[in-house]
Amino acid sequence: MDGGKTGYTENAGFSLVSSAVKGKMRLISVVMGTAGSQIRVNESRQLLNYGFRFFETLQVATKDEVIYEADVWQGNRDSVAVALEQDLFLTVPRTQAASLEQELELEPNLKAPIAKGQTIGKVIWSVDGREVKSSEVKSASDVEAGSLFKRLKDAFLLWLSVVLADIGRLFSGAS
Repeated sequence: MDGGKTGYTENAGFSLVSSAVKGKMRLISVVMGTAGSQIRVNESRQLLNYGFRFFETLQVATKDEVIYEADVWQGNRDSVAVALEQDLFLTVPRTQAASLEQELELEPNLKAPIAKGQTIGKVIWSVDGREVKSSEVKSASDVEAGSLFKRLKDAFLLWLSVVLADIGRLFSGAS
């Protein structure tokens, strides 16, 4: 243990908030309602040991690492790099680390201009279908508006894609 705060009240009994670090994983333990000061220390130690034994911390994203190239409409470039603004760590049960999944949700039909650092979607991490963390993703660079011809061409192509999608839904019976 590398830090802690003890307490006692008649209603809550002996309590202890403590933290410990092992490798790159920090755990915080909160124990309340014990009958004595040594019991709270023992319970906290057991809880921290359990956490270190059965959980692991994974670095799932690195600051400024490009995770995707997103299509951009009406810009001076056809795509923009997508990145997170910070390192991201997740603590998960060791038995579930292999089933950690990542899903990227971007704003549909990104249109220029796009500023560096602008939020353009989010990334979601899940284990066995349960979301455990989400974080905004940002544009890693600026994308300026394209030429008049490029903007008109992309506006037409966007319109055409919407019309064709509607026709497809009409014939498939979907609403």
